Amino acid sequence: MPSEEVFVNIRSKIISDGAAEEVSESAKGILYDKEEYIYVRADIENDEGRASLHFKIGRDYLNYRRTGDTSAVMIFTEGAMREAVYNTPYGTLCFTIKTNRLIIDRQEDNCAITISLNYLLETNEETVSENHMTIEIIK
Repeated sequence: MPSEEVFVNIRSKIISDGAAEEVSESAKGILYDKEEYIYVRADIENDEGRASLHFKIGRDYLNYRRTGDTSAVMIFTEGAMREAVYNTPYGTLCFTIKTNRLIIDRQEDNCAITISLNYLLETNEETVSENHMTIEIIK
């Protein structure tokens, strides 16, 4: 299928040690609909540098890959625990992602896709942060 231009908006709330931090990013991107999966790629630039965002979206599956100064591959399936590695300019961090909730809402003709995530980041069997993320992809 041909590619389509989209707008990607990501809002995150990170709760760690009782303190909450909210982060948002927006970028133009390209969507490819390939039957079983939808692929989206977007490039962002902010105070922290440049990054490419890659999403592979299934019916109940999300693969979120970020490359740039900080890179990570995170795979989300509701109820699953998966290993994730964050590469930063300061070193590599290994985490376990425990996905508590994953809701993928595709509107008719994929004009808009909204992904709602709640997950925990853990290391050494201790919770580092509770995370809430909403990803909106709009044609």
